[in-house]
Amino acid sequence: MKRQVWLTTLIGMLAIGCGDDAASTSDTDTDTDGTSTTDGPTTNDPSTSTTEVDPDSSGTEDPTDDPTDSSSSTTDDIPAEPVDFIITIENISDQGPITTPFSPGVWIEQDSTVAPVYTLNAPASESLEALAEDGDPSALATDIEGIGAGIIQSGVFDTPTGGAMAAPIMPGESYEIAFTAQPESRLGLASMMVGSNDVIWATGPAGISLYTGDGSPIDREITGDLNLFDAGTEANQPPAGGLYQPPGMLGADVGPEESGVISERNESTRHIVGARRLLDIDAEIVLTKDMMAVEGVMFTFTNISDDTGGFLTPLSPITWALHDDSVSLITPGGNADDLAGLEALAEDGDGSTLETTLGALAGIDQNGIAGEAPLAPGESVSFMVTPNPGSEILSFATMVVESNDAVIAVEPQGVPLLAENEDGDLVYRNPDTVANELRDLMEVWDIGTEANQTPGAGADTASLQDAANTGEDDADPAIRYYFDATNDLATFADNLDVGVSVVGDNVSIQFLNGSDGTPFEFTLSAGVAAMTPEGVSLFELGTASSAGLESLAEDGDATAFITELEGATTGDVVGAPAVGPGELGEFAALSSVTDAEPVLHFAAMIVPSNDTFIATGPEGVNIFDDAGALLTAEEIETAILASLNVYDAGTEQNQAAARGRDMAGPGLQSGPNTGEDEGSGNVRIVTPGANGSLSNEPVWEYPRLDQMIRVTVSPAR
Repeated sequence: MKRQVWLTTLIGMLAIGCGDDAASTSDTDTDTDGTSTTDGPTTNDPSTSTTEVDPDSSGTEDPTDDPTDSSSSTTDDIPAEPVDFIITIENISDQGPITTPFSPGVWIEQDSTVAPVYTLNAPASESLEALAEDGDPSALATDIEGIGAGIIQSGVFDTPTGGAMAAPIMPGESYEIAFTAQPESRLGLASMMVGSNDVIWATGPAGISLYTGDGSPIDREITGDLNLFDAGTEANQPPAGGLYQPPGMLGADVGPEESGVISERNESTRHIVGARRLLDIDAEIVLTKDMMAVEGVMFTFTNISDDTGGFLTPLSPITWALHDDSVSLITPGGNADDLAGLEALAEDGDGSTLETTLGALAGIDQNGIAGEAPLAPGESVSFMVTPNPGSEILSFATMVVESNDAVIAVEPQGVPLLAENEDGDLVYRNPDTVANELRDLMEVWDIGTEANQTPGAGADTASLQDAANTGEDDADPAIRYYFDATNDLATFADNLDVGVSVVGDNVSIQFLNGSDGTPFEFTLSAGVAAMTPEGVSLFELGTASSAGLESLAEDGDATAFITELEGATTGDVVGAPAVGPGELGEFAALSSVTDAEPVLHFAAMIVPSNDTFIATGPEGVNIFDDAGALLTAEEIETAILASLNVYDAGTEQNQAAARGRDMAGPGLQSGPNTGEDEGSGNVRIVTPGANGSLSNEPVWEYPRLDQMIRVTVSPAR
């Protein structure tokens, strides 16, 4: 199958509205069309209303913690004849927090001696990379066919049930696989979660048994035997929205490579986590005092950025409106100037002008601002609305304060609070369903009015700016999803200068941190400078960091690293003081340098970060010429600047921008060594995370697999 055949079908299809999925409330009667009613007002007339309730159709079974499914059938009573099986793969992601297609994939009938798709903790093959990044199973299918021993048969599933051509399955669609399995054989499956950079769902390496212990063919849902895996080949972006994910990517195999070992840093410094990691919404029906009618819907907005930890930020007071379908607070591709006050909200968290504008618009029935001050992490604000027929759609917007002009808002259509029941009466919708839809449809938007900087560290971000409306204009004025992938550290040398003085055999070094007032104001932590013989490395690319380097890179503590270096050289090893934005760091002099230890090393942490540091390369800088003479001060300056680079120690999971809870930096981590370990960069299981999510990436939330897909295996009837 050619990847472009089905990738074309994805264009414009990722942004699919999610269906009603909330659990039913008590005291309800469910109608045959899936709605429910309870006593309450139809409109604002307290004598004639009902409340709609939508049933929850999502699964609740927890996935297994064991990805390999080591069970196998016994040889007793196994049928002597092959069995015909049907495998059904259903996309149910519209019932969970992330709506995503699933790509064509591979199926394998195998025995337990082979691992045809992947090996845990080993690099992904090129063919698995093609599946994991681009949803193309063709090369992997070819590789599997060539394995020989242990592979009974295999193939590709790529045509949705009832479809006429290869395509991913969208929510509500399915694949079916029919094959005849030999006794004692096992089943292997793998497919891409399209709303990702390189995440697949798959059986364990050796597949799962197609027979029970007594030899009977299995007849059950096997979703609990499957897992999500990160192929470790491409840097992760927000699920169902990254630039390098299908269909928004610029081409196949174009995303930045991923590595959990030491590597030159090539990630964005401007990540903002998905809206669901920042804001939670609850809703409940409010009854009149006599409990005879519905008074309205009470909404509670909670800043949960401290719970998820990937990006700590206040949120501005909530600007909300009840409106008809002619009004949108957010217009993708539009301009903030089209709605007076949107710029002030997006840049400075001031919703007052927008509130006035909305109040004067035709199509707006009610509007307001909830809260008098920004919501700090962990804080909540509540407000009640009473929708009227024709103006029952709720929209809202709130600024991500640690940004230049990012807001959380629902998609343009908003979320209706009323709906018609089967009798044609306008009724209140289930508040849990409404809250779920608000969460599902809310996004982080770039309003396009101010040039983006590193969130939480840019001089003109709302939390750091000297005055309102001080940032540079955005080169792209269009309102769009916030997916800024700029890496401000790629040009860090532009904001760092070095001064060297040489007196006899003494060398002293100064660093000028010129990052003040820039898109990323950073501090160089206390660091280390050392003179060593040639061949001594501070670290090696592609290998694990030493304990001393880990302590320096994660916490800015050079103590252990200095001790390690003192054991590797007889030359000077000195501590270097921290250098904040705009500061000049005067390092202690390196004394009595000789050509016996001719190599200068320097390393310091970049704060804030999780485990990012700058260094004069693994091998350092030789500051002596071929004749053994010490270079001039100017020559040493040039050599140092040419060798300095930014590295990721690969020891702690990277969090978003400059406001991760486990980053070293003011108001961030609670103590040293508090972040999650980082993956190896090899194929690894996406392990269970907080709140039941399957993720070892604390920045981007992946839901449980059984919230996205359902896989069943049955003997053909």
